[in-house]
Amino acid sequence: MAIFSKSRLFPQPARGALTRKVGVFPEQSLSANGLAELLQPLVGHRTVIFLSACYSGSLLDQLKSEDRIVVTAARLDRPSFGCKPAAQHTYFGEAVLRSFGHRERSLKQIVPDIMVDVAAQERANRNMASEPQVFVGQRMTRFYTEPVF
Repeated sequence: MAIFSKSRLFPQPARGALTRKVGVFPEQSLSANGLAELLQPLVGHRTVIFLSACYSGSLLDQLKSEDRIVVTAARLDRPSFGCKPAAQHTYFGEAVLRSFGHRERSLKQIVPDIMVDVAAQERANRNMASEPQVFVGQRMTRFYTEPVF
């Protein structure tokens, strides 16, 4: 996750990477290829990934797999919002938590609700639309439509 600040205490959002800055520690970054490499042992196993970060859609191509569902907080050329030092969750994080609070729902029902919730929060706060993205691997289509809980 990245946080904007004129004082440069927080990293600038990066496309094609996850970047973070915690306290006085140096900025850390993980490229899309680096994340894909870390996830390599999961290839062949059903995996669902939620990425709450600015420009997280820019990691999508490297993370695609037949056995994977990937949901990003924003499209490849958009920031996500709600990431502040005082905030417990981003708009996307809040929407994910709210959407999973209902039983007998599939990811196919949950993901659009997350997108609608994020868009409503962005409109209310006069932010540009982040447009969360979803990728469903070929072997995950049935899993995507079955109830999660």
